[in-house]
Amino acid sequence: MIDLVSVIEEMEKVTEEELDCRIEANNTKFFKENCIEDEEKITCPTVYDDLTTERIFTMSFVDGYSVSHKDRLIEEGFDPVEIGQIIAENYVHQVLDVGWFHADPHQGNIMVSHGKPCWIDFGMIGHVSEKDIDTIQNLILSLLGGDAEELVNGITSLGATSSKTNRDKLIEDAQVFLDKYSGTKGINDIDMSTLIDEISELASEHHITLPGQFTMLGRSILTFEGVLEQLCPELDLFKLLSDKMIERNKKDFDIKEIAINLGKELIGTGKKIGKIPGLLADSLNGLAKGKMKINMELTGLDEPLEKIGVYIKYVVLSLIACVLFIGSCILASVDLQPKTTNGMPLVSVIGIIFAIALAIYSVGKLTKKKK
Repeated sequence: MIDLVSVIEEMEKVTEEELDCRIEANNTKFFKENCIEDEEKITCPTVYDDLTTERIFTMSFVDGYSVSHKDRLIEEGFDPVEIGQIIAENYVHQVLDVGWFHADPHQGNIMVSHGKPCWIDFGMIGHVSEKDIDTIQNLILSLLGGDAEELVNGITSLGATSSKTNRDKLIEDAQVFLDKYSGTKGINDIDMSTLIDEISELASEHHITLPGQFTMLGRSILTFEGVLEQLCPELDLFKLLSDKMIERNKKDFDIKEIAINLGKELIGTGKKIGKIPGLLADSLNGLAKGKMKINMELTGLDEPLEKIGVYIKYVVLSLIACVLFIGSCILASVDLQPKTTNGMPLVSVIGIIFAIALAIYSVGKLTKKKK
């Protein structure tokens, strides 16, 4: 299902951005400042802001030719594999270290000037967040582990599900998908562009909309793979990507750092535990001396608690009336002065009358409250 209106609106937006030279100029400056680690190895044009407007883009001239001219590189004494290695390492740096990458890395956008690679044309750059990269890594780990449920968790966290998404069926299809990779022994055996394409297809079949940056990354990797296949087919882009991912995982799970943090937590916990005996002794002393107070604050329960309190009040009064009545009856058999004309102790008679009156009052209030 394709929303043609959205597609046209996106085309309109992209076209407007492509026609505004200031956007590409900003992209170029951002790329030069953030994605170029060593300009002695690889570079990109310098933007001249004072000569750049909405319709005019002025940058430094690149005196070179496309990397597609492999024969010319060799004729001039340059090693295509070495140049390809530099370009590939920089591309991996863009994706996994910076999170911003050249979204259209075809041969025409990678020049070689005096033996130095140079990126050009930044009309479109892509972005992936740390969370996106972590999700992609988790997808690969679930693939290597053959865990269909974890694979589904990764896909659903990466994209947006719909009411038509059937999780049970998705897990079932994910297991079929994983069976194709059952012989995979390591991350280096995975073709990243194919993997992204297959995951996108699996998500689409189950009505899960993946973010644009994910599909843009897949398209960018596939395009760049084509460049390397022509320039230096012996170079494995996906080994570089996997090595960088492994490096990221090592940073995330640095044993030394974890041990240090765990040690700090244990020390902090030990200090708190060490204080427990003293705190407990102080609490017991306060309790023994009647100095301990417990403060409780309940919110939103005022009215129910008030009603319960009223009921308890009249129930207690009813119990008091019963106890008073029984006690007064017992006193009736005792020889106490003064006595009434029928010989009953006066205190017993008063007690019985008061108990009956209290019982009638309490029961009446309870009945009224119940209504």
